[in-house]
Amino acid sequence: MAEELNKSILVIDDADAIRTFLRISLGDLGMKVTEAKTARDGLQAFRDQSPDYVALDLGLPDDDGIEVLRQIKADGAGKRTHVIVLSARYGNKIKDEARALGALAFIPKPFVIDDLLEVIGC
Repeated sequence: MAEELNKSILVIDDADAIRTFLRISLGDLGMKVTEAKTARDGLQAFRDQSPDYVALDLGLPDDDGIEVLRQIKADGAGKRTHVIVLSARYGNKIKDEARALGALAFIPKPFVIDDLLEVIGC
């Protein structure tokens, strides 16, 4: 657990409440949390910081989250980054597509923080 506390996570979600919730919850555990509310800002933050984890919403205002996942995983650094999809869109087709593109996990919204912590290992 102590090893995970030094990890970083990029939260890409257009919902202010989700970003705030994750910033506070994960920050309290010692994780470095970066936030982005659009696909464009999220991809830029990913390239600038190469986080250990990305918490990715699929319903972003400027692009589809699946496309963001595709771009992250196509990047050399993205192969080492664990992407966790957090989305209200959760049919089997979208889950399968996210996993096929390399998502570590798919957590449907609404979720509780323990769902995410279990995946991260905290």
